[in-house]
Amino acid sequence: MASETRRPVLAAVGTQVHLDALLDAASVEAAARGSDIGLVHVASGPGLLVPTSPDRLSLADPPARQAALSRLYRAEQRLRERTQGQVAVTTELLEGAVVDAVVARSAGASVVVLQRGPEHRGRLTVLAHLGGIAARSHAPVLCVPSAWRRKEWDQRPVCVGVEPDPALSVVRTALEMAQRTTGTLRLVCVVEDPAYVETTLRDRVAPVLEEFPDVAAQVVAWRGRPVDALLSESRECSALVLGRHHHLLPVGSHLGPVVCALLREAACPVLVVDPTVPAARDQGPAKAARPTVPGGLGGS
Repeated sequence: MASETRRPVLAAVGTQVHLDALLDAASVEAAARGSDIGLVHVASGPGLLVPTSPDRLSLADPPARQAALSRLYRAEQRLRERTQGQVAVTTELLEGAVVDAVVARSAGASVVVLQRGPEHRGRLTVLAHLGGIAARSHAPVLCVPSAWRRKEWDQRPVCVGVEPDPALSVVRTALEMAQRTTGTLRLVCVVEDPAYVETTLRDRVAPVLEEFPDVAAQVVAWRGRPVDALLSESRECSALVLGRHHHLLPVGSHLGPVVCALLREAACPVLVVDPTVPAARDQGPAKAARPTVPGGLGGS
């Protein structure tokens, strides 16, 4: 069981047939954080804890409800196989609108894991669900492409997209992810003057980089459109960390066009964080244990 100070990883099970990317990412995050996993699925009817055996499903339940419970059961069994019994797993059927239900449940989570697949292209409702959860979640949201497999990304660095005036909490979150995976980080900034990156930007992030001496960090300048730069980076990194809105905005919790595009198109997992919320190290919990499940978003 996870320590009481460690919040669980929340994995939202959709209607996809193949959930390998979602389950892989959830197991990796839970092992790295030393936390439990909560599998949730949203369906009509009152919220309830899901039975741990299909034999306990009530025949009186409507067919749609039985299907939802069976989907959660199958995901739970596959997740337990992946974690080899080393991570506690709970399942819960939620009631209400998808975005509202998952956002409400995210309040007690360390991270929310979602899966995005090619079947979502052009499906505005599903894309709205992904964007709505990422925009409003109380916890960081990790959106994983369905084609992603953790072994393919073992030696690739974590990448973080930064503004010319960077949100240090976003940079710190990326450093924490790099620290528990490959130990390498690329800070990518799109600017007209590359010299700015080598001087002003590097100086601004230096205090945060000094907190992670075991992470090899590289500051990279791109010219052109931020979407193009970060899409290119996503093909070469293990995960991409982004702030969900400009950190200087006083109110609101929305996604900009760059984050929306990357949620739809990035080749790697995308971690969307609220720049106004301190990173885990700022909040004071103990450093997460090294993974007990082999591999990681960037390796072990």
